Amino acid sequence: LAGERRSLDLYEGQTLAENLIAALLEGPQNRELTQVIPEELQVSFVRVDGGVCYLNLSAASLKALPEDPDRQQKILWSLAHSLYSLEAVEELRLLADGEELSQFGSVSLESIAARPQG
Repeated sequence: LAGERRSLDLYEGQTLAENLIAALLEGPQNRELTQVIPEELQVSFVRVDGGVCYLNLSAASLKALPEDPDRQQKILWSLAHSLYSLEAVEELRLLADGEELSQFGSVSLESIAARPQG
């Protein structure tokens, strides 16, 4: 995965986490980079509360995840790396229609549950 640095405009009533996820779902501005997040992946909400970021995905859109575990892992890393770039995020919880997930496709969420040290 290659990162992309961007300046994001924050509008009234919008949180930094919401803005970041919206930009991530739009895909990279740099044409040399490939979009990792499938267009079918729908985010219902993202909120940060007490250092925990809750990313609620549409359960129906999870059915559109690629079957390849390596691609699932790249999507997961892209989401986690982006959200952990926010100072306020210490832990990440993924939900599907409000229910906490332990798996993202066939990939365990254990590896991205807490901010990486270092």
